Amino acid sequence: MGTRTQQRHPLIRGYLRELDLALAELPSEKAVELRQQITAHLQDAVPPRASADEVATILGRLGPPGELAADAAAGAAPQARTAVAVRRLGARLRRARWQSWVLAAIVALVLAAGAGRVIQFATAPLLQQGDTDGWVYARDYNREVDTQADEAQQTTVPIRSGQLQGLYLNVSNPSDFTETVLGLAPGSIPFGNAVVRVSEPNPEIDFGGAVANARYALPENVPPGQFRMVEVLWRSSLCLAKGAQVGIQQIQLRVRVGWLVKTDTIRLFAGFYLSGPSQGTCRSRP
Repeated sequence: MGTRTQQRHPLIRGYLRELDLALAELPSEKAVELRQQITAHLQDAVPPRASADEVATILGRLGPPGELAADAAAGAAPQARTAVAVRRLGARLRRARWQSWVLAAIVALVLAAGAGRVIQFATAPLLQQGDTDGWVYARDYNREVDTQADEAQQTTVPIRSGQLQGLYLNVSNPSDFTETVLGLAPGSIPFGNAVVRVSEPNPEIDFGGAVANARYALPENVPPGQFRMVEVLWRSSLCLAKGAQVGIQQIQLRVRVGWLVKTDTIRLFAGFYLSGPSQGTCRSRP
């Protein structure tokens, strides 16, 4: 069951609404990470054409949204609840009839046969940058300075402390598998708390173009041979002295290929840099 089909199921839609409300009190980075984990788990756990009873059972194993948010607020790892669910499932199997053990053996054989598939997922080509990139906001791209030295290109704009800044680029999927972008790798963007969003299917973007009014979502699928526009946004909080610069030469995305979640490192054609001085109150230094 794909992400959009899954989220249209009334039970899951209601569960995610309750989860969003429960996560409202958490720091935004932790809330986004937990929601992405829950969404990815549901996409993996809910089979195609699942019945209402099956969906209810899966949601029951996850536990109430309020408890998940409370665990996260207390610093408990979301995986802990999964471990509890696995132990409970094991207890049920021990009480089950012998037919259940036969089914478990069949599942084990299927998993063993799928080991080769996992290797294919792990070695699938990474997402690659297309021909389009730049600064998201007009205040930045109107003031950018482009330089080139030793075959390295760089685009630099003044830091706008406390304000939203961001970059965009289109990416393509050269692999034979659909790759689903789940978010940014933690700590990969040094400018401030950053988020990523990916364009939904669009005929112009699908062939490498840019569209100003594209719609965005996360997680988002990138089918084989197609393009998506990726935006990385942050609120600049660096403390930069006059003349100082900080930038990135790559973007690291958390991507799911089949059953496997991995980090895709996308090398940028040009580095994106912020230059000082910072204005007002800043919170961190590079």
